[in-house]
Amino acid sequence: MTNVNTEGNATLALIEDELAGVVALYEQLVEQSDKLADAMQCWPDQVLLKVMPKLAADRRDTARIVTWFDGCRANIIENIEYIETARIREERRERLLSSLNLTDAQKELLFED
Repeated sequence: MTNVNTEGNATLALIEDELAGVVALYEQLVEQSDKLADAMQCWPDQVLLKVMPKLAADRRDTARIVTWFDGCRANIIENIEYIETARIREERRERLLSSLNLTDAQKELLFED
């Protein structure tokens, strides 16, 4: 009976080690997926759903991730360009306002609704 317990304990230890490896890789997948979403400037859960879909068969098809990305590449580029243009416009606006040396009251009047 001792052999069964010893073998069972060894198997359980192996399973726990493998589980820890899966959990660590899953955490890395979620972290990397969030980084991709940040770079794409989109919703993190949307990217995670594409990277790790609900259907097991889809999860094993890693080529679909590249296909998905290629399919939305134009929208991603358009989004990034829009955000970058808005950022540049805001920086220019701030520089212009700073150069005008307006008082707080004048700035308030300028931005009134």
